[in-house]
Amino acid sequence: MKSKERLSEEKYQKKKRKIMIVSLMIFIIGLLIGGSLILIGIMRKNDITNQYSENNKKGIEENIKHEKENLKTKKEELTRKRNTNLNEEKKLLETKKAELEKKGIKYDLFTQYTDGEAYDLKIITEVLDPSFLFCAFDAYKNNSLTTNYCALINNVDTTSKDIKTIDNVLNSNFNYCMLDEYVDNPLTNKYCTYLKEDAKLTNVNKNIETIKFIPYYVTGGFVIVITIALAFIFYLIAKRRDIIAFSIQQMKPIVEGKMILDQKMKEEDLPPHCPHCGAPTKKKIICEYCGCKIIK
Repeated sequence: MKSKERLSEEKYQKKKRKIMIVSLMIFIIGLLIGGSLILIGIMRKNDITNQYSENNKKGIEENIKHEKENLKTKKEELTRKRNTNLNEEKKLLETKKAELEKKGIKYDLFTQYTDGEAYDLKIITEVLDPSFLFCAFDAYKNNSLTTNYCALINNVDTTSKDIKTIDNVLNSNFNYCMLDEYVDNPLTNKYCTYLKEDAKLTNVNKNIETIKFIPYYVTGGFVIVITIALAFIFYLIAKRRDIIAFSIQQMKPIVEGKMILDQKMKEEDLPPHCPHCGAPTKKKIICEYCGCKIIK
């Protein structure tokens, strides 16, 4: 019998240790998860605070001014480059025209495409005429002799397109930075990015961003509370026998005292009246009237 009791106690202690370990693991894991969520919330709050700080706003405004000056400088460089290219193409056409005229070829308004060099002279002469924009027509835009010159005149070459892009972005009448083609353009990407960042730094957006990190606090706190509750339940399960034994131990003196009194009541005959005040005992050990013990 003793052997069985010893084995039962050993099993109980092992089971108790396992439950205590599970309780501790639940507590630690819950604290880690809940604490991590709260930490993420704190980090996001700090990021938002820094993002909407006055120093950051001033920094973005300075970046906008700096990029704006860079774009103006870039536009001047591109304009000089375009003018240089235009002059070079014009000189090439003038040289080609002089060569054709030196051959004795004369300009004829009615020369046809099939007339070879005579047609080349006609195309070049008309393209170089500032009184009319011949480059607006496909015959001049697509001609191998005048295509580059016409591209520059029509502002459809790469350099002219870049100049146009910068002009649009710097235009205060319309925010071209709302369009992806300007945001993605290497020339205007930084400027548009700073403008977008500056536009977002409003109190309304700040309040919206602030609400986003609150769920991290709430969820983290909830996880910690649930974890503590679960860990405590497992702890009580592990300690249930000890708690029951403690409760019994606390009740033992009361039970023993009652047993002793019951035994005295059986062993002694209670007098019909209280020896202290004379009131009826009603078969009770303590007098209801004077509160004295009838049995010594």
